[in-house]
Amino acid sequence: LAERHPGPVLAVEPHVTALPPALADRVRLCTSAEALAAADVAVLLVDHDAFRDLPPAALAGAVRVDTRGAWP
Repeated sequence: LAERHPGPVLAVEPHVTALPPALADRVRLCTSAEALAAADVAVLLVDHDAFRDLPPAALAGAVRVDTRGAWP
């Protein structure tokens, strides 16, 4: 995705403080608030409580791809 997508790719992972070097130049680690404010598409790949507990209004502006069945 990061190689083909012309815009920024933002990653949110509450249990990580830095991305692997192979991703660092193409993907930016940020908070969920930052990512959702800028997102056209929100992709849920893991079902951490921090993601499961997001209020539906926080996801209102983005197309949702929920691979975990956690978002309404």
